[in-house]
Amino acid sequence: MLDKDFTPPKPRIAQTETTKRIKIIEWLIPEITQFGSAVILTGSMSYGQDYSITPDSDIDLQFLVTPTFFPKLFSSKYFQKYNTDRIAKWFTDAVFQQFSISFLVKWITVECHFWDEKTYKDILLYQREKVTRLRSQTKKTATDYAYSFDGEEDTEEYTDYKEGVYHLGVLPAYRMREGKIFLSRPITNILANAMLLSDDCGLKEIIEESKRISKTKLDKIPREEWKNYSIYNTLPGKNKVAPELLEKIW
Repeated sequence: MLDKDFTPPKPRIAQTETTKRIKIIEWLIPEITQFGSAVILTGSMSYGQDYSITPDSDIDLQFLVTPTFFPKLFSSKYFQKYNTDRIAKWFTDAVFQQFSISFLVKWITVECHFWDEKTYKDILLYQREKVTRLRSQTKKTATDYAYSFDGEEDTEEYTDYKEGVYHLGVLPAYRMREGKIFLSRPITNILANAMLLSDDCGLKEIIEESKRISKTKLDKIPREEWKNYSIYNTLPGKNKVAPELLEKIW
């Protein structure tokens, strides 16, 4: 969801808070890169450094995993409070393809989003519209906010449900509305200057292909209308993007 009322903090605050988070990321990298075949920094720390980072900003990390990573992942001190045996079994059985776990480092939240490796690649290549995700609790509905290349917002409500002991929900990647495409966070996370912290599965090439496909979809729009269309417009956090990155993200 676009925070339309967001106001960037004073430069000194943004720079101080950015530096804190960079130090945490650098400190974590030697260990966390063992938890997946690829690790990606997304969110405001990928597109808003020294500009929109506040004392409340999280560190958002995307991990591509297969069950072979679970012994190291779930033996980590960061995840001991979770029922990791159940998560591992149901993920391995393909009951869900995405789950999230968070922890604190120096009072800053590190959000870790784990994805089935093949599923994530399929999403970036526009070969899969949505996935099943593990939820911490069942809500009646979860609202997804998606944006088109001209910045139009589309909302869709997805009903969470319970299967066995697990709370599950739908996580959309994109959807079509009368021939118009709307992108959700799994794809826009990558288009918004995502930073690869490690890559042992060829994800860099997939990301480049995802960007190419996205721009190909823009090519279908009459060139004289391009000034109103851009990848930037699909970002839910567009007003948090550092000015120097605007042209790069276009």
